[in-house]
Amino acid sequence: MIHDDTGEDGIKPADRLSPREQRLVMALLRGDTMTMAAARAGVSMPTAKRWRKRPAVQQALEAAQQESLRELSRLLAACDRDAVATLGQLMRDEDTPPATRRAAAHQLIQRRLQVAALADLERRLQVLEDSTGEPDADPWRWNG
Repeated sequence: MIHDDTGEDGIKPADRLSPREQRLVMALLRGDTMTMAAARAGVSMPTAKRWRKRPAVQQALEAAQQESLRELSRLLAACDRDAVATLGQLMRDEDTPPATRRAAAHQLIQRRLQVAALADLERRLQVLEDSTGEPDADPWRWNG
Protein backbone atom coordinates (compact mmCIF):
# COMPACT_ATOMS: atom_id res chain seq x y z
CA MET A 1 0.00 0.00 0.00
CA ILE A 2 1.42 3.37 -0.99
CA HIS A 3 0.88 6.21 1.44
CA ASP A 4 0.85 9.77 0.25
CA ASP A 5 0.83 12.52 2.85
CA THR A 6 0.23 15.17 0.22
CA GLY A 7 -2.71 17.41 1.03
CA GLU A 8 -5.68 18.09 -1.21
CA ASP A 9 -3.80 21.05 -2.66
CA GLY A 10 -0.88 18.80 -3.67
CA ILE A 11 1.48 20.22 -1.05
CA LYS A 12 3.21 18.01 1.49
CA PRO A 13 2.96 19.11 5.14
CA ALA A 14 6.70 19.79 5.47
CA ASP A 15 6.63 22.01 2.38
CA ARG A 16 4.24 24.35 4.19
CA LEU A 17 6.88 25.13 6.81
CA SER A 18 9.71 27.60 6.90
CA PRO A 19 13.24 26.17 6.93
CA ARG A 20 13.47 26.81 10.69
CA GLU A 21 10.16 25.07 11.32
CA GLN A 22 11.40 22.15 9.24
CA ARG A 23 14.57 21.97 11.38
CA LEU A 24 12.39 21.99 14.51
CA VAL A 25 10.29 19.11 13.15
CA MET A 26 13.37 17.08 12.18
CA ALA A 27 14.95 17.63 15.59
CA LEU A 28 11.77 16.50 17.34
CA LEU A 29 11.56 13.49 15.04
CA ARG A 30 15.10 12.53 16.07
CA GLY A 31 13.99 12.60 19.68
CA ASP A 32 15.58 15.87 20.72
CA THR A 33 14.07 17.62 23.71
CA MET A 34 12.13 20.79 22.97
CA THR A 35 15.09 22.81 24.27
CA MET A 36 17.51 21.03 21.93
CA ALA A 37 15.05 21.23 19.02
CA ALA A 38 14.63 24.98 19.54
CA ALA A 39 18.40 25.42 19.54
CA ARG A 40 18.78 23.38 16.33
CA ALA A 41 16.05 25.46 14.70
CA GLY A 42 17.73 28.65 15.88
CA VAL A 43 14.69 29.95 17.75
CA SER A 44 13.77 30.71 21.34
CA MET A 45 12.00 28.16 23.48
CA PRO A 46 8.71 30.15 23.54
CA THR A 47 8.78 30.33 19.74
CA ALA A 48 9.43 26.59 19.44
CA LYS A 49 6.55 25.84 21.82
CA ARG A 50 4.24 28.15 19.88
CA TRP A 51 5.25 26.57 16.57
CA ARG A 52 4.79 23.06 18.00
CA LYS A 53 1.11 23.89 18.63
CA ARG A 54 0.52 25.07 15.04
CA PRO A 55 -1.56 22.61 12.97
CA ALA A 56 0.90 22.79 10.05
CA VAL A 57 3.82 21.82 12.31
CA GLN A 58 1.77 19.06 13.96
CA GLN A 59 0.79 17.70 10.54
CA ALA A 60 4.37 17.83 9.28
CA LEU A 61 5.64 16.07 12.41
CA GLU A 62 2.94 13.40 12.11
CA ALA A 63 3.73 12.87 8.41
CA ALA A 64 7.45 12.60 9.17
CA GLN A 65 6.77 10.11 11.99
CA GLN A 66 4.57 8.03 9.68
CA GLU A 67 7.25 7.97 7.00
CA SER A 68 9.87 7.03 9.57
CA LEU A 69 7.72 4.11 10.72
CA ARG A 70 7.14 3.00 7.13
CA GLU A 71 10.88 3.08 6.44
CA LEU A 72 11.63 1.14 9.61
CA SER A 73 9.02 -1.42 8.63
CA ARG A 74 10.61 -1.81 5.17
CA LEU A 75 14.07 -2.27 6.70
CA LEU A 76 12.82 -4.84 9.19
CA ALA A 77 10.88 -6.71 6.52
CA ALA A 78 14.05 -7.00 4.45
CA CYS A 79 15.66 -8.91 7.33
CA ASP A 80 12.72 -11.14 8.27
CA ARG A 81 13.69 -14.25 6.32
CA ASP A 82 17.34 -14.09 7.36
CA ALA A 83 16.40 -13.62 11.01
CA VAL A 84 14.03 -16.59 10.99
CA ALA A 85 16.61 -18.71 9.13
CA THR A 86 19.28 -17.77 11.67
CA LEU A 87 17.03 -18.71 14.59
CA GLY A 88 16.14 -21.96 12.83
CA GLN A 89 19.81 -22.80 12.30
CA LEU A 90 20.64 -22.08 15.93
CA MET A 91 17.73 -24.19 17.10
CA ARG A 92 18.72 -27.21 14.95
CA ASP A 93 22.51 -27.02 15.37
CA GLU A 94 23.62 -29.78 17.75
CA ASP A 95 26.80 -27.80 18.56
CA THR A 96 24.80 -24.81 19.79
CA PRO A 97 24.50 -24.70 23.59
CA PRO A 98 21.12 -26.00 24.80
CA ALA A 99 20.17 -22.67 26.38
CA THR A 100 20.74 -20.89 23.07
CA ARG A 101 18.77 -23.55 21.17
CA ARG A 102 15.91 -23.22 23.64
CA ALA A 103 15.97 -19.41 23.36
CA ALA A 104 15.89 -19.62 19.55
CA ALA A 105 12.97 -22.05 19.62
CA HIS A 106 11.15 -19.83 22.11
CA GLN A 107 11.67 -16.75 19.91
CA LEU A 108 10.34 -18.56 16.84
CA ILE A 109 7.24 -19.76 18.68
CA GLN A 110 6.60 -16.35 20.24
CA ARG A 111 6.92 -14.55 16.90
CA ARG A 112 4.62 -17.05 15.21
CA LEU A 113 1.99 -16.53 17.90
CA GLN A 114 2.31 -12.75 17.55
CA VAL A 115 1.91 -12.92 13.78
CA ALA A 116 -1.18 -15.13 14.18
CA ALA A 117 -2.68 -12.76 16.77
CA LEU A 118 -2.07 -9.71 14.57
CA ALA A 119 -3.57 -11.45 11.55
CA ASP A 120 -6.65 -12.34 13.61
CA LEU A 121 -6.98 -8.77 14.90
CA GLU A 122 -6.66 -7.40 11.38
CA ARG A 123 -9.35 -9.79 10.14
CA ARG A 124 -11.67 -8.88 13.01
CA LEU A 125 -11.08 -5.15 12.49
CA GLN A 126 -11.88 -5.52 8.81
CA VAL A 127 -15.17 -7.26 9.70
CA LEU A 128 -16.02 -4.37 12.05
CA GLU A 129 -15.11 -1.73 9.47
CA ASP A 130 -17.16 -3.55 6.83
CA SER A 131 -20.16 -3.71 9.16
CA THR A 132 -20.01 0.01 10.05
CA GLY A 133 -19.25 1.27 6.58
CA GLU A 134 -16.20 3.16 7.90
CA PRO A 135 -13.27 3.51 5.50
CA ASP A 136 -10.12 1.52 6.14
CA ALA A 137 -8.02 3.04 8.89
CA ASP A 138 -4.48 4.05 8.04
CA PRO A 139 -2.25 1.57 9.95
CA TRP A 140 0.61 4.07 9.81
CA ARG A 141 -1.26 6.90 11.51
CA TRP A 142 0.81 8.21 14.40
CA ASN A 143 -1.15 8.94 17.55
CA GLY A 144 1.76 9.79 19.83
